[in-house]
Amino acid sequence: MALANSCIENHEAQYTRTKAILECACLQAQRDRNYNSGTTRNQIREEFSKRNKGLVAYGWQIDVAEALLLGLDVSVIAGTGSGKTMPFIMPLFK
Repeated sequence: MALANSCIENHEAQYTRTKAILECACLQAQRDRNYNSGTTRNQIREEFSKRNKGLVAYGWQIDVAEALLLGLDVSVIAGTGSGKTMPFIMPLFK
């Protein structure tokens, strides 16, 4: 049980850290080139849904796609069939 709790805590810490990195990159892009995170994320969501028969993208997929658009390095670890490919294709939609 302790190992499971440790893994969960580590995941939560990593998630918090990566969200902070993404937020920092968004703010820098906003200052440097008038980037709008909300607009970009909505465009990605809409295009994803349009191209995938109404499916809704997961938040983590939008995060990964936005990070790639901002030039951040990204690693995704998830199970088979969980939607890993889509975030790497989504920036092409923009």
